[in-house]
Amino acid sequence: MSQLSSPQDEDDESYWNESSSLKPFDFTAELESDSINVVGWDGTAVNSQSSRPQSQQSGSSITSARPQAASARAYSSRSVRNSDLPAPTSRLTSTQSTVSSQQYKVTGMNTKPTTTELVSLEAKVRTLERQLAECRKSAEKAPSVGETLRQLMAGDPFVLELYKSRGDKGLILDKAIERCDGNAILATTLFMRNTLKRDLFSKELMSRPAAMDHYCSYLRDSGEIDELHETLSALGKTEEAAILKYKHTLSTTSNSSPSIRANALKDCIRFYFEPDRQLTTETGLINEEIHLMERQVVVDDIDKKAQEQGTNPIFKTHPRSGSIIYKPVTTTLNYSCCYHWGEKENILSSPVSIQKKHNINQKQWEYSVVDALCWRKSWTQLKTFFQAPQNRIQSTFGWSASNRLQAAIGFDKVVEVLTYNNAHADIISEYCGEISSNEKRLETAQRFCCYKQAIDTLVLMRNRHGLQAYIPHIPKTMNEMINYANNKLRSDTKWRN
Repeated sequence: MSQLSSPQDEDDESYWNESSSLKPFDFTAELESDSINVVGWDGTAVNSQSSRPQSQQSGSSITSARPQAASARAYSSRSVRNSDLPAPTSRLTSTQSTVSSQQYKVTGMNTKPTTTELVSLEAKVRTLERQLAECRKSAEKAPSVGETLRQLMAGDPFVLELYKSRGDKGLILDKAIERCDGNAILATTLFMRNTLKRDLFSKELMSRPAAMDHYCSYLRDSGEIDELHETLSALGKTEEAAILKYKHTLSTTSNSSPSIRANALKDCIRFYFEPDRQLTTETGLINEEIHLMERQVVVDDIDKKAQEQGTNPIFKTHPRSGSIIYKPVTTTLNYSCCYHWGEKENILSSPVSIQKKHNINQKQWEYSVVDALCWRKSWTQLKTFFQAPQNRIQSTFGWSASNRLQAAIGFDKVVEVLTYNNAHADIISEYCGEISSNEKRLETAQRFCCYKQAIDTLVLMRNRHGLQAYIPHIPKTMNEMINYANNKLRSDTKWRN
C-alpha cells in the first residue's frame, strides 16, 4: 500500500469487501519505501521517511526490518485516527507518561525530557508535597482565642470546630463575655450546645449568667419553646419554665373552643405546676381562670338567648357589645354589674358571686359597681350601694352606724367616674361634698366645675383671698352662683386673710 487509508475509508463496507484492497503479506516480496504520516502526542505532524530494506540485503537485515515496518505502520494508523482528538493538558498521568515514552521510542523523536529537567520536576514535586503536609498540619491546629474572637466580632469567616476540649470551649466563651459581644457569646454558646452533653452544657451555662440570658433570649425569639423549657428546668428555674408552658398553652388555644383550652390548662397544671410545691398560688389562680371560663360560657349562652327572645328589658335599652368568653375577670364583673345587678349570690351571673369566688378586693369591686351603675343611670342604687353595711366606717369602738357615705376608692374617684358617664351636675356636686379633706374637695370641685362646693369649701377654710380670686372663674351666665359667692364674701365669717 502506498498510503494509509483514512478512518472514513475503513468504515466503508466496500473497503472490506473488495479483494483488491487487501492482499496477503508476502515475506519474500520486496519491501517498498512508504511515506508514513506520523502525528506526535501533542497533535503536530511529524514527517519522517521510513524506508523498507531492499531484497538484496541479507536475510538477517530483512528479518529485523520487517517488524519495524509493521510497528511503524500500526502506530501511523493509530496516530492518524487520534489526530481528530483534542490535545491533552500539560499534566500527564502515569499512563500517559508511559505512552509518551513509548512514542519517543517508536517515532524516534528527540523531545524526551533531559536529566536536568527531570531533576527539576522532582524537586518541585517534593516542595509541593512538603507544603501540602504543612497545610494539613496547620489546619488541624486551632487558632488563638483572640484571633477567633476578632474574626467573630469583625464578621469574618471563623471555625470553632477546631476547639476540641471542654476547657478551650469555656475559655473562648469567657473571653467573649469579657468583650461584651452578644454575637460572639451566642455563637460560642450554640457551639457548646452542639458539641457537649446536656448535663455538661447546663453546668457551663449555670456558671455564666450572661451566656444563659443570651441563650434563653435566642430560644424565646426563635420559638424553640420545648428547648427553652428543658433548659430552664435544667438550670433550676422551674417557676419560669412552668409560666412559659402556661403562656404557650394560652397562645396555642386562642382560637380553640373553651372546652379545649380548659383541658389544655388542666394538663398544664398537672404536668408543670402541681409537681412544684412552690407554685401552689399559681395553681390556684389557673384553677380560678378555668372556673371563670366555664362561668363565662354559661352566662354568655343564657344572655344571648335572652337578647334574641327579648325577655330581659335591659338588653333592649342597652344591647350587648359582644361575647364575654376569654375576657378578664374585671371585664366579666363589670358586665355582670351592668346586666345582672341585684341577682342573688347563688346564680352564676351574680356580681356578688363573681366578687367572692375570685377574691376581688374592695377597690376593684367599687370601681366596677360605680362604673356599671353610672352607665345604667341608676343613681338611687348607687347611693344605696355607698350606704351598705360593708361601706360603713370602722372605728376603735367598732362599726359606726353613721349614715355618711363611704367609698374605699375615695369620692374624688367617684366624681371622676360620674363626670366620665355624663352624670347631672347636682349629682356630681353631691358626691363631691362627700370628700372629707378640704384641700382635696377644693381641688376636685375646681377641676370638675362644682362651683357651689368650691365656694363652700373656701368659706369653710376662711380663705377670703382665694374666694375673691375664684369668683372670676365662674361663668358670667351663672348669675345666681356669682351672687351666692358675693354674699359669702359679705357674711360674718371670720376670715383668716
